[in-house]
Amino acid sequence: MREELEKALGQCKQLNSQLNKERRRYSDLESKLKEDSVLARIKYAEKSQKMFDLSQELSSLKLKNQELLAEKVLCANDCSYLGHEAELNVVGETERNDSEEEPSAADDAGGDFVDVDLACPVTSS
Repeated sequence: MREELEKALGQCKQLNSQLNKERRRYSDLESKLKEDSVLARIKYAEKSQKMFDLSQELSSLKLKNQELLAEKVLCANDCSYLGHEAELNVVGETERNDSEEEPSAADDAGGDFVDVDLACPVTSS
């Protein structure tokens, strides 16, 4: 009887040891999962911030492009006023599918980048 009791106590200790080992393993896995989740949220926040920054930069560049376009148009108007011939070429730089029509200056003035070439033979007086 005593042997059976000792054998049962030995099994109980072994099972408790296994249970504690599995609890530690579960806790480690749970901690790793939380850590991975936090890292994923940090990466998402960093990427969101980068997208916001790039969007701001793009808006700034589009505004600068529109300012340059307006400056070129004003220069062309000044040349016309002074009696000089000015040639204003506006070429769109947007990516288009082959099935789409060629971009016009009016389409591109709405926000996409455009190249403006101006030949204005103004001589200083």
